[in-house]
Amino acid sequence: MSESISLETVKEISQILANLATTLVAIAAAFWFFRSRRFSKRVEFNAEFQVYESGDPDNSILQVTLLLDNKGEVEHHCGTLAFEVVEMRPDGRAVCKPEEGFVYRSGNIVDEKTVYYYVRPGVCHGIAKEISVPSRVKLTKVSAFFIYSEKRLDIKTDEPLLDQRFQVPDWTYLERIVGLKTARDLLFASDGKSEPAVMRRRDSRNTGSPHPSSDGG
Repeated sequence: MSESISLETVKEISQILANLATTLVAIAAAFWFFRSRRFSKRVEFNAEFQVYESGDPDNSILQVTLLLDNKGEVEHHCGTLAFEVVEMRPDGRAVCKPEEGFVYRSGNIVDEKTVYYYVRPGVCHGIAKEISVPSRVKLTKVSAFFIYSEKRLDIKTDEPLLDQRFQVPDWTYLERIVGLKTARDLLFASDGKSEPAVMRRRDSRNTGSPHPSSDGG
């Protein structure tokens, strides 16, 4: 009888320990999952656009604002940020060479003296760049990328951005089709009323200014 009770007790204890081990493994896995998500690279990359009249009827000003929105819990450094704007043909194909149409390549817009931009947790930084575009261009494709590193890389302005993107590690990329309509284009709609701009900048309270740093500050 005593031996039987002892055996049953041992079995119960073994089962309890097995259940406890399973529970601990599950807790550890959940902790690792939430911790890794919390401290992972979580910068959402987006872009906004606005078109302005330049005073020259042959050219308009396109403002490209690249948004780095830090959704994580760690500060991220960005030493390489680049974009290109190319004309879209009527058949839907994008121009690849300057001799075929409008092509603009920014190179690395992080200035050498700046070294890198940093994005603190919970902050969205908007880095704006203005370029001149021929007024005849009505539709463009905007491509951009950045890398999770404070190392500043040289991005060539005479080579397609796509080719250079594949040569660097850990990049985040976006691509947008942008219609170029100035205030003059939108002044009169078919019903004779004015229309708002096609794309607006987000509220300034939600878009921070870029914070350049050469010392990690």
